[in-house]
Amino acid sequence: EPLERTGLDHTDLESAVRALDTFVDVRADELVELYRLAVDHAFERHIGLTCGDIMSRDVVTVEFSTPLDEAWTLLRKHRVKALPVVDRYHHLIGVVTVADFLRHIDGNTGSGLGTRLHGLLRRTPGMKSQKAEVVGQIMSAKVHSARLETTVSELVHSMTERPLAHIPVLDEKRHVLGVVTQTDLMAALYKRVALSAA
Repeated sequence: EPLERTGLDHTDLESAVRALDTFVDVRADELVELYRLAVDHAFERHIGLTCGDIMSRDVVTVEFSTPLDEAWTLLRKHRVKALPVVDRYHHLIGVVTVADFLRHIDGNTGSGLGTRLHGLLRRTPGMKSQKAEVVGQIMSAKVHSARLETTVSELVHSMTERPLAHIPVLDEKRHVLGVVTQTDLMAALYKRVALSAA
């Protein structure tokens, strides 16, 4: 994982213990976890941002029954890669992404990508269809979310471990309050570091 590639590993610990020339009564994996927690704490002390500070608040949502062509138009119009899917009470029930659309295009034809995508988006007349017609048929129901008070360090871990490009921010009733994207995260970190160095 990205964070593990740039962090502490067991050889670093062995080298440090040898340099101390003493006995340390802690397992190596416990030392790694101790180091990770200390780094996170230091990061929060210096950065001190939460999801509520950096999220995009003007969130465009769709519903289970939103036709695919309408959802695709919203993705393109707002230049986003994901739309939260909500029920009639505005509770989050899933997320639909550009990748979800691409996964559901017909790969058995010799047509180009654009033609196959157009085939998915074209509404089927009548009551029966052999393909997905609405967002609920292609959305991802398992969604990793955050709260307003979720810290940026927690967010970094979530986005690098899974990996996630966008995380909905919810209240206690699962209403969508905002979305944090990787772009939001990078912009906030850059701004905070730049201001602290000024």
